[in-house]
Amino acid sequence: DGTAPTQTSCEGRLLDSGGSGGDYTDSEDSQITISPTGASVVHLDFAEFNVDGGTDCILDWMAVYDGDDLADPLLGIYCNDNPPPAILSSTGGSVTIVFHSDAADVLSGFEVFWECEIDDPGDELTMPTDGTGPTQIDCEGTLFDSGGSGGDYTDSEDSQITISPTGASVVHLDFAEFNVDGGTDCVLDWMAVYDGDDLTDPLLGIYCNDNPPPAILSSTGGSVTIVFHSDAADALSGFEVFWECEIDDPGDELTMPTDGIGPTQIDCEGTLFDSGGSLGEYGISEDSQITIAPTDATSVELTFVDFDVEGEVDCSYDWLEVFDGADDTEPSLGQFCNDNLPPATLTSTGGAVTVVFHSDDILVHEGFEIDWTCSDEIDDSGVDELLFDGNVSIYPNPNTGTFTISQNQQSGYSNLEIINELGQVVYTALFTGSSNEISLPNVARGIYIAKITNNGKIAYQRFVIQ
Repeated sequence: DGTAPTQTSCEGRLLDSGGSGGDYTDSEDSQITISPTGASVVHLDFAEFNVDGGTDCILDWMAVYDGDDLADPLLGIYCNDNPPPAILSSTGGSVTIVFHSDAADVLSGFEVFWECEIDDPGDELTMPTDGTGPTQIDCEGTLFDSGGSGGDYTDSEDSQITISPTGASVVHLDFAEFNVDGGTDCVLDWMAVYDGDDLTDPLLGIYCNDNPPPAILSSTGGSVTIVFHSDAADALSGFEVFWECEIDDPGDELTMPTDGIGPTQIDCEGTLFDSGGSLGEYGISEDSQITIAPTDATSVELTFVDFDVEGEVDCSYDWLEVFDGADDTEPSLGQFCNDNLPPATLTSTGGAVTVVFHSDDILVHEGFEIDWTCSDEIDDSGVDELLFDGNVSIYPNPNTGTFTISQNQQSGYSNLEIINELGQVVYTALFTGSSNEISLPNVARGIYIAKITNNGKIAYQRFVIQ
């Protein structure tokens, strides 16, 4: 329900609320805008589409608007009675998708891939004549002196600009043109390039006509800062610098929020970083958590690729704690820091783990990189084994949560307890008779034990819900 965050990536995948394996739900009203940075067109590729329709799509439907809100032109309203085309394209750089379901039947929904086109605008940018220009976050562009592509820079300039593309690991500067009045040691006019996002970072070089830059100059990280100075005398035609970045492919790279609860992760594999990402440190005074609960998983395995969290006896400064379930009320699998390092791998007993991180208000470290994978296999060995002779059978077995318990020798009332793999009682009932139907619609997939007590005798029977 409501409006999801605007998506700014040039490509991605959109699923209905049921995810890749489930149905959407009743009474949904939601929308999402896809507006990739710099896009001129957005293409929607409908890989799967199964939406309960009715004449004129009056039951459940998807509407697609040709822009970033509902005031833009409608591209179409779609359902099984009026399916969308295989590919639907916007006329501009955004689409807004609205989904509605009524209070009746639900179906398997949709899977939509999006991809954008980005025109090459040249991203022509000129240095300011004074002060600091806006940080550039695009992966490529062109930087001119203050005179632009056809003019000279002016006297008495002192300016700077930072190029820090989103997600970049390296920035390359290609000096297509360079004509800056120098003098010995570049004391007249000059350009300085710093290897980072401010002037405290290492200096890559100071350049003028007497000390020209290399054809290509590359950063060691994801940012460069360019400073330009001109004196009060001669001005020349200046410079034209192309920049281009490299972005590592992190897969499903996910960072911890700095505060609060991040979105639950339903993919079967991915990578979790501290809030500083793959290259930075976490911050001070963080308190956050995130749950990894892949669709249909029976277990989740965490692999600790990197781990550097400020330690202390009992991990009282900064720490990461992993809980064996979907929130932090579940059993703890361990609290870790540099004084109590995590194992190489950590595996849940069920289909979810919750990762909680805390940092104090003093020192920070490089943090962590954790890969996760999931399993959806159920070990049903021994499921049909009768642990104690009670003449009890369960059928069907495996089942989907609805099954019959049959007792051959029973008198009076029997007490039933259903116990999960953690030893927790998830259902109790009293029943009479030799055959009783049980329905457990809200329990997770897995192995369970039925414990039946009758006249002081106890029988146990394993069964599987899948």
